[in-house]
Amino acid sequence: MDKESWKESIPSLISCFKGSAGLEDMAERLGKLMQVRKHIAGVVLIRLEKRETAVLRESGVWNAAGSREGTRLAAAIKDGFTQVLEELQESSAWTQDRVKRAGFKESMQIWQAPALLEQEVYGAVFLVAEQGVWNQEEKELLTVIGYIAGLGFACRESTVSEKLNSFVFNTVLDGMKASLYISDLETDEILFMNQTMRDAFKLEHPEGHICWQILQKGMEERCRFCPVERLKRMSPGTVIQWEETNTVTGRIYSNYDSLIYWVDGRRAHLQQSVDITELKSANTDELTQMMIRRPGKEAMRRTLSRAGAAGKTVTVCMYDINRLKAVNDLYGHAEGDKLILTISNAVREILREDEIAFRLSGDEFVVIFQDGKKRANQRMQEVQRKLALCQVNYEVGFCFGLVEIAGECRMTAEEAIFLADERMYEQKRRFHIQLNEKRRIEQDTRYRQDAGDFVYNKELLYDALVQSTDAYIYICNMKTGVFRYTRAMVEEFGLPGEIIENAAAIWGAKVHEEDRAAFLEANQEISDGRVSTHCVEYRAQNCRGEWVWVRCRGRLELDANGEPELFAGFITNLGKDYK
Repeated sequence: MDKESWKESIPSLISCFKGSAGLEDMAERLGKLMQVRKHIAGVVLIRLEKRETAVLRESGVWNAAGSREGTRLAAAIKDGFTQVLEELQESSAWTQDRVKRAGFKESMQIWQAPALLEQEVYGAVFLVAEQGVWNQEEKELLTVIGYIAGLGFACRESTVSEKLNSFVFNTVLDGMKASLYISDLETDEILFMNQTMRDAFKLEHPEGHICWQILQKGMEERCRFCPVERLKRMSPGTVIQWEETNTVTGRIYSNYDSLIYWVDGRRAHLQQSVDITELKSANTDELTQMMIRRPGKEAMRRTLSRAGAAGKTVTVCMYDINRLKAVNDLYGHAEGDKLILTISNAVREILREDEIAFRLSGDEFVVIFQDGKKRANQRMQEVQRKLALCQVNYEVGFCFGLVEIAGECRMTAEEAIFLADERMYEQKRRFHIQLNEKRRIEQDTRYRQDAGDFVYNKELLYDALVQSTDAYIYICNMKTGVFRYTRAMVEEFGLPGEIIENAAAIWGAKVHEEDRAAFLEANQEISDGRVSTHCVEYRAQNCRGEWVWVRCRGRLELDANGEPELFAGFITNLGKDYK
């Protein structure tokens, strides 16, 4: 065999050591290939357990037809294995003495070549020839065979390991009920998909396809909600949780995405998806398609916890639908449901994928924005402006309150809802004041149209009313908080005078302790501007120490700016017979 001939044999030699076949097959392929150039009686291949230790892991033997030389050589190697390993680096033929001692004919030529790769010994190749000696070209070829075998054995370690990993990988992941796929972090090419996801998406061979082309409908580029760009900035193992309604299956998934390293060392995107469609339906308000109270608060707690851990700022918003009861009473509950749905849809349209909203009660809702308070306020005002354009016979709107929670703040969901509720009622109070003023103006306009320019002496009105009824008249200047009571009431209940600055404390002290809470709540509603009329019954103690039932009725009047100005009415002693 000349040098040019054995160079031409190299591709065939490489094929001898390719793949994951056993060493017996490799030995046979090598022996038959070498038979073309030189009569080979036997081939022995050995692979070491570990390169740094002299432990045999695997061996393969091939004998030519009618020959047992390969088997005999394998036995000889086993007997003198330690010495054989020491001689591997020498890449030399066995001495005639060793050939004879091993039981071979003296005419036999046995050549050993270490299976080398980057100066590390992975094993060895032994060839037994029955004729002639190994010439220089053949010796060079044997050295090349050793290098090719080293490469094959090294790759075989990777192949066997990869096959084992792949078996475990597929067996475990295909048995998962959750859908799972892995894609290249840069190209979005699918590297692996478990059987659960293949079945859900009706895919047979997804590997090699671009994920957004087969897992979504109508996409021309990477999904805008895909977390891959965020994952690139994170460390492996960090999990991003989010939800989606998939456009292919129509199912709702809770997705858990993380960065991993694929078997070839490249960075990859791992997504595990749990189908929560049924769970979502059970936890979703049928009318608004928002979460109901319990799962909503749980999702809120998770959001606040993640924001705190990441040092991010979120804003909790609570909104309450205006005049829902009036719409229900006037137009029916079907129209009331339409009002709720109209507002809910408008709010949901402004939410991003990582933001949540839920129905807290009948007309109260909570939204968690991934924004600061200023931007959240702008977004809610945008919704209010849009709703103001609705063409219906009643006003479509809501009042809201905002609480900003900075990353370092540790506020519970309950605390955030409480504060947002308080701030919402500040807006609600202004809404009712403006509504009452609008009604008053409408009434005044109507009265003026009916009564013309009727003029009377208002200074005499109070005295005329006092003299015309046995009930007690009271008047309060809401700007100063000063009350005026009648002389008869002062005498009956032992008040310090007709004009009283701290009337709530003085008169409240005369109210029976069992009725005091109702009395104070009714007065607070007037003070806050939440109601414009007042009617409450309670027991009060007169100057003789007797408890008498009284009924207090009154009305709140607003000034031109919609602020409380006058509160006046009657206190009736229910123990007397009034005509």
